[in-house]
Amino acid sequence: MKFRITYSHDRVMHGAIAGLSGGIIQSIFAYVEKMLHFTDRTFIEYGEILILGQHKPLEGQLLGLISHLVNTAFWGIAFSYIMKYGQKKYYVSKGIGLGLLIWLLYTSIGSLFKLPLFNVVEPNVGYFLLVDAAIYGIIMSLTYRYLDNKLLDDPGSLEGFQ
Repeated sequence: MKFRITYSHDRVMHGAIAGLSGGIIQSIFAYVEKMLHFTDRTFIEYGEILILGQHKPLEGQLLGLISHLVNTAFWGIAFSYIMKYGQKKYYVSKGIGLGLLIWLLYTSIGSLFKLPLFNVVEPNVGYFLLVDAAIYGIIMSLTYRYLDNKLLDDPGSLEGFQ
């Protein structure tokens, strides 16, 4: 029995799946960094502050994670349209570039609008957020490339769901 998530031509779903996979791996990596005391904040806390306007370590973690994953799905969809209208080359380089652009955008917004926890970012925190953004870009682009290459010629079927 063959199960399908989406039709091969559905760029929105492919982008969302790729973005979510990158966001999940990035969140796991960031959680490990935080537990090892390499950094004291992650993009999950950024999502928490965007939703709640403040940092609540216990109550806000789930909202922060949901916000972060929705955000990563959005950027995955944006990446799918970048790849649709651009050349089908250099997936990983474009993914890393998008991840670094997201890092610059969000750390700048945190500083400009003086968001709690992101008003002043220490160098080690900035570097680890940079690494997390690059990891997101790598995983998201590799997942998207897999979906694009593997399923592009597949006409798609909903066999198993009917």
